Amino acid sequence: MAACYGLLRQERQVLAGVALGALVLKPQLGSAHAGGATGERQVQAFGASVVTIGVLALAAVVVVGPAGVSAYEQRLNFAASVPVNRELTIAAVAGNLNATRAVEAVIAIWSLVLVYRFRMRRAEWIFVPALVGGLLRQPYLHLDDFLMIGLAAWLYLRTSPQPGWSWAFVLALVIAVEGIPFWGRCQ
Repeated sequence: MAACYGLLRQERQVLAGVALGALVLKPQLGSAHAGGATGERQVQAFGASVVTIGVLALAAVVVVGPAGVSAYEQRLNFAASVPVNRELTIAAVAGNLNATRAVEAVIAIWSLVLVYRFRMRRAEWIFVPALVGGLLRQPYLHLDDFLMIGLAAWLYLRTSPQPGWSWAFVLALVIAVEGIPFWGRCQ
């Protein structure tokens, strides 16, 4: 996502789309928001991300075959069912699977609506809701996945205008996320 942002700032839309499409290799970081993150103004980036995802998906199917795809899907489902993988997600708060999926769907829609509303602003405003929403709607996360929150915070601090207390909020967020190994997640 950072590479995509940097390439978009340099008006290199196709390369930005390729960088964004590569997120399919670590899907819980890019998720469905990868395409939406480019916004309406970057049509070439969106197209390049779709093509990149398609090429990577086709290559994976050719290399591992249908049985490999099925095994991968089973592993993803297993990873989402392991309690330690869910303790940093909405699932830890929502409780049951149906409530979790409903909340994740609402977050995904809300994030895409914000991306759409911010489409005519600077690129930072497109990436922040895409990054935060994409992370919040994941079925499993690890602490290192929260690096994306750091990227969203940095991008937010690059926007203007913003309240003067923004840096304090971002600092508190970083301390809270970095402190999870010491004091655990918020209940």
